[in-house]
Amino acid sequence: MELKCECDGTLVPATLRNFDLSAYAGINVFLAVAPGYRCSKCGLETVDGTVINGVLERLALEVAKVPQRLPADHARFLRKHLRLSQQALADRLCVDRVTVAKWESGENVISSQHDLALRAIVIGHLLRSSTGVRPEDVADAIDRARKEAPLKMPPPFILQDHLDKLRSDPKWH
Repeated sequence: MELKCECDGTLVPATLRNFDLSAYAGINVFLAVAPGYRCSKCGLETVDGTVINGVLERLALEVAKVPQRLPADHARFLRKHLRLSQQALADRLCVDRVTVAKWESGENVISSQHDLALRAIVIGHLLRSSTGVRPEDVADAIDRARKEAPLKMPPPFILQDHLDKLRSDPKWH
């Protein structure tokens, strides 16, 4: 089946370099190399939904391992990754919804206890879903959160190793 672009060009399989997934994640993230499609007419590049979903799973683990308190956009990403509303997360953490909203807007900094609890919820979710997360990953994420560095904005995420299994898929050759 031929895939069509909005410009009426044809989307052909391609290896994409430095593909920006920030719009999907809500935080700065780039794929160093990814299987995707490029339009033969306008040059638009896109990736398959399965690639996006796989990368977002891996990104959740990487965000949980960030060695400083979660910045607003990272806390929001983790909540959305869990598919929780602000109210549902607030209920789980025994805080008011407005508190979660203030963390996510950057008006207030998330407390170290709630930061750790949010990471634990995410890691538990990743362990339950068959994403290849190992118990060692849990220990690593928790240790990094406990040894928290000063609050600052981390650099963009650049994911590379997770895509090896996607690249081995015959449809991308």
